[in-house]
Amino acid sequence: ATSRHPFFLLRPSPMSSLPIDPRFDRHRLVAALKASRCGTWRWDIANNVVDWDEALSEVYGIAHENAPKTAEEFFALVHPEDRQRIAKAIEDCFKSGTEVEYDFRAVVNGKTRWIYDRSQLTRSADGSPWYFIGACLDVTERKRTEEALTEAFAQQKRLMDDLEKARDEALAKQERGRSANSFE
Repeated sequence: ATSRHPFFLLRPSPMSSLPIDPRFDRHRLVAALKASRCGTWRWDIANNVVDWDEALSEVYGIAHENAPKTAEEFFALVHPEDRQRIAKAIEDCFKSGTEVEYDFRAVVNGKTRWIYDRSQLTRSADGSPWYFIGACLDVTERKRTEEALTEAFAQQKRLMDDLEKARDEALAKQERGRSANSFE
């Protein structure tokens, strides 16, 4: 029976009966990436060509046609204080061949975003680095929450320290008052 709900005009059918259409799979993947504020990239190391998907451009807040095309263009987006750390993480990955994950600040049009990246190196048949592929997630809100919590805990510690100091001073003053009274 056909559902009467306006969003379900067709009868449900098992997914296996749907025709396989790679465009549908790509659209579904892009929709999932955008919904999760995640995107993917690939770096052809030998040719120094960087390729971002549309979802990653949205993560960074830039038009897809303005996405970096080279490693140097990508590093220009990385906050200057984070560049050396990211370069070292990538270099270590080249040496070890393992996955790498890191977070960093990206600065686009004066706006700073926190990005979490997880990537891995793929080697060619001769063992040389071939390409690097990864996924990035916008973690700006999480970082802001962490920073706010860190500041709140620091403020709480300062208040507790001030209270302890005030208590100690009050007790010392009280003790001095008792001592002065005992000589009378």
